[in-house]
Amino acid sequence: MLFSGCNIKKDEQPPIEVSQDETENQEDIQNQQTQKEEQYYTSYNATLEYVPETSTIKAIEKITYKNTTGKKLSELYMNVYANAFTEGSGYSPYLENEEVSVFPNGKEYMNFNITSLTVGGKEVPYSINGTSLCIQLSEALYNDAETEITLQFDVVIPNMHHETGKNDNILWAGNILPVMAVYDNYGWNKSVYYPIGESHYNDVGNYNIVVKTPEQYNVVATGIENSTALDGIRTTVIEAKLVRDFAFAISDSLVSKSVKTDETGVRINLYYYTYDEAKAEEIINYANSIMEYYVKNVGSYPYNHIDIVEASLYNKGDMQFSGVSFIDESWFLEGSLISNFDLNLGYQWFDCVVGTDCVKEPWLRECFEGFLQYMMNYTESELDTVMESEYNLLKKDIEGLQYTELSNPLIKYTTKLQFDNIQKRKSTMMMYALYKEMGAEKFSEFVKSYVTEYSFKNITSNEFFRTAEKIYGKSLYDFFNEWVNGTKIPKLTFEKETTTEKTETQETAK
Repeated sequence: MLFSGCNIKKDEQPPIEVSQDETENQEDIQNQQTQKEEQYYTSYNATLEYVPETSTIKAIEKITYKNTTGKKLSELYMNVYANAFTEGSGYSPYLENEEVSVFPNGKEYMNFNITSLTVGGKEVPYSINGTSLCIQLSEALYNDAETEITLQFDVVIPNMHHETGKNDNILWAGNILPVMAVYDNYGWNKSVYYPIGESHYNDVGNYNIVVKTPEQYNVVATGIENSTALDGIRTTVIEAKLVRDFAFAISDSLVSKSVKTDETGVRINLYYYTYDEAKAEEIINYANSIMEYYVKNVGSYPYNHIDIVEASLYNKGDMQFSGVSFIDESWFLEGSLISNFDLNLGYQWFDCVVGTDCVKEPWLRECFEGFLQYMMNYTESELDTVMESEYNLLKKDIEGLQYTELSNPLIKYTTKLQFDNIQKRKSTMMMYALYKEMGAEKFSEFVKSYVTEYSFKNITSNEFFRTAEKIYGKSLYDFFNEWVNGTKIPKLTFEKETTTEKTETQETAK
């Protein structure tokens, strides 16, 4: 196991260099893109200027978009997630009882302002409804035709603790760049930001981003960063291929630590401002153990590194973006047990790499991460006992709840308890039942085949069902129909080892 560490001091900012293995990994991603040449990926090119005095990001973004819908388009839609945090957006990205955690120093609105928008070099009318930007084209965009969308916009980041925010040590930003909305069999998916679950449904794209900051600041971001400083300005050039979103952080107060093992081939970089070396090493070793499990049991991670960045998060946990994980500063508190925190790196595969419509079918995002957490933390003999206990608790916990079918969309859920019990816990139990139905060997093959076949794509439950049936070799229609469309928890049989014999107990759903 190789460790490396460096202090990033306010008065000494070394440029971030691309190492040999980073260059090789970019070539691997380029090869993946060539192999998928029938699939078109939207290109995002942006220059961001950071003004620390006002916590403002001034941006010019150019998007090369190709119409692959098979239809003539008279309008385009984009996701502008940052607008959810502005006054008058019509949405609240958090529940009312979470407001004090999101705004510990008092409520502040984000300022997101588009100053110019052109398509093909011409100004066009546009409108924003919540987090959905509609662009009216002056000329129809025919199938296979390409155009360039150019936006100029400013974002003022308030002192808030959400997917975007800041504190005295760092500014972090997830999903503040406008991106093209997904066009699928339902047409344009017009973005709505919900306070429960995950609202971000994006296509994979290629990003080339330049961030300009005062020289004392460093940038950590999705992709590979290369930094130079001249005349008091630091310019960080970032290349991120085949990623589903773009996140970054800017700070003049970070310390970094890295680990890379032969088992994963992935470098894990931890950036933090709470100067506790022992806690940092504990966190990075914890992250590496999770990465090792997923690489072995799910499939290789398609990027050469992942950045874990300390921030202030209202949920006290983590937030996952392509190649970037923000974790809350409470992880560094004296006496905190890292094992009590969930570092949900599984979403790097089952959200960032394999995309799902987490608004229409939220269980597709949650089921793998939920069950693989159990698989990772318990032995085969322990798993049945733990899952039997969880099964009995779950049956009680969903009594009296509405919308207990997994097939319900995100809009149905008004409390996190309701969402967690159904979309997370019930889908996790379904995956356990599928594991027992298929057997360990075929279930493992299913998980790996699922990731291999659908990497960098958006899938629906039908692809999930078909892949499972293909590996199993039998119809699973009744199984999935009962679990996904049923209102109750289906029957499960648990095998128990006793000192004298193996007995079966069958729990029947009420």
